[in-house]
Amino acid sequence: AKSGIRNVAVLEKDYLSSGSTGRCGGGIRQQWSERMNVRLAMRSVDHFKRFESEVGFDIEYFQGGYLLLAYTEEEVSLFEKNTKMQQEEGLDVVLLSREETAKIFPFINLTNVKATAYCPSDGHANPHLTTFAYARAAQRMGVEILTHTSAERILTESGRIIGVQTNKGQIGAEVIVNAAGGYSHEVGRMAGIDLPTESYKHQISG
Repeated sequence: AKSGIRNVAVLEKDYLSSGSTGRCGGGIRQQWSERMNVRLAMRSVDHFKRFESEVGFDIEYFQGGYLLLAYTEEEVSLFEKNTKMQQEEGLDVVLLSREETAKIFPFINLTNVKATAYCPSDGHANPHLTTFAYARAAQRMGVEILTHTSAERILTESGRIIGVQTNKGQIGAEVIVNAAGGYSHEVGRMAGIDLPTESYKHQISG
C-alpha cells in the first residue's frame, strides 16, 4: 500500500496477534550467525528507532541490549567467529570474558559461563502494540484487514494465481504474499510449492 498498490487485503484466521506473534518475547536482536540476517536485523533496528515518528504509535521499543552466554569452549569459538563477522558488518557487539561481564552485569549468575557476547543496541518491543500499530497504519492507507477469515485454497487458472478461497467466500487476486510464519509451509502447499520451513516449540520465562 505504501508503494501505491491498491486493493490490498490481509487475511487473519483468528484475531490480530492471536498466534505466535502475540506469544513471542518481542526481542529485536542483531546477533546472528549469517551475514544476511545481521544486515536485515540492523536495518530493522534502524526502522524501529524511527517507528513512533514514522508510523505514529508508541510500541514500547527499548534498546536495553542482548547478552548471550557461552558455557562451553565450542560456544566460545562460535561467539568469536560470530562477533568478528558482526563487527565487520558494523554492529556494535563485543565479546566479553566472564570477569568483564561481571563488572558490567554484577547481578547475573555467571556460574560455569566462559564468555558472553553483548550488543547494547539490541532491544525489545511490545508484540501486541507493534502488530496493531502496523495494522492501523495499513488501514489508514486503504488496506482491508479481514479477521476470522482463513485461506482454504489458492485458486489458479492456466498456471496463474487468480485468487483465494476463504471460509467466507472467494477473493480475487493476481498476487498473494505468504506471510503465515510457522504455517507458511501449509500455505505454500496450497499453491503446489514445498517450502523448507518447520515450526519448533520454545519456552519463554520472564
